Amino acid sequence: EGAPTHDDDRIRVVGTEGIVEYMAGKVTLTDQQGVRELPLEQDEDVFRLFLEDAGVSEQDSFYVTELALNLNEAAE
Repeated sequence: EGAPTHDDDRIRVVGTEGIVEYMAGKVTLTDQQGVRELPLEQDEDVFRLFLEDAGVSEQDSFYVTELALNLNEAAE
């Protein structure tokens, strides 16, 4: 209960041009130019923006979660 996070507040996207990562209210870009922090608008909810930009509906999210749980159960 005393922990400020449980390490479930990170988004990392890795691609051929670099890595962008959000953690603890900061966005970091790692690419051929090095590592640097990118500015974030104060009112942006990065998790909501990520989900909207990913093009995944709530229904799809629940379906994939159910599928993953069923696959895990089958593997056990």
